[in-house]
Amino acid sequence: MIEQNILNAMLQTGLLAITIPVVLIVAWKMYTKRSLVPFWVGIMVFIAFSRMLEMIPHSLFLLSSNPVSRAINGNVVLYVIYAAAVAALFEETGRYLAFRFVLTKHPNKETAVTYGIGHGGIECILVLGVTYIQYYAYGQLINNGSMDKMLSAYKDSSQSVDALKQLITNIKGVTQMTCYLADLERISALMVQIALSILVFQAVYVAGRKYMYWVAVALHFLMDVPAALYQKGVLKLVPTEIILFVYAVLVLALGVKIYQGLKTGGTPADVQKKKNKKAFSEIANGNYKSAGAQDHKDDH
Repeated sequence: MIEQNILNAMLQTGLLAITIPVVLIVAWKMYTKRSLVPFWVGIMVFIAFSRMLEMIPHSLFLLSSNPVSRAINGNVVLYVIYAAAVAALFEETGRYLAFRFVLTKHPNKETAVTYGIGHGGIECILVLGVTYIQYYAYGQLINNGSMDKMLSAYKDSSQSVDALKQLITNIKGVTQMTCYLADLERISALMVQIALSILVFQAVYVAGRKYMYWVAVALHFLMDVPAALYQKGVLKLVPTEIILFVYAVLVLALGVKIYQGLKTGGTPADVQKKKNKKAFSEIANGNYKSAGAQDHKDDH
């Protein structure tokens, strides 16, 4: 049996994980009056790069049985480096490509935050919201005896039985403190996702700041290190969540500072650089009219 107060905490955690991104994007939309297109792009990029493309190397280097996967899974240092690096590279690359090629019609700095809410919000909903609502539903099945019937129905499929038994173990291991810490973790992750979106936006739209993409990759990598250490049993849950929250506050502070000073020309920095070179070349060749026409075109 699972205590009702724990079931209630599961449900509250799941609903809160869904509510926070929704309230945040509604409030941001009302405040900025900007398009929600970056929000939807952020959702799609997270799903494509984190939930689909990222699974390709995982299937080869974590889930398959081969010398490389055994080495990674059997060594804490290798596992932490691999898990953090893959997540950072895939998500930040997806973020960079979104700003550089998909959101070129939304060059205002508010786009960075709108995108970040979408990217981090759908992560919050999928990782925590859906999971804990499922936990609540299955917890009710455990309490009324329906889960035992399911185990009996799947007795001829050892994989299904093992999966259900693991699910039951996971659910029975949840406490009220686990729920509260899970909420704190997702809030921390959402803060970092918004901040990293600002950094990558700057990398795309501000001349001389392309290196901020790599800064974002490094910061994302560092964010995932405590979580990976927790997965391997090196860190306990409470210290892990405290570390993540403090780190998230610091990264968000950096993002806010950058956001306040953002001034863009409305065109990705590398594209503008090529246009400027072309205009200078036209002037050098005496084609002042062509260069002027190019400048006039850029203004529009």
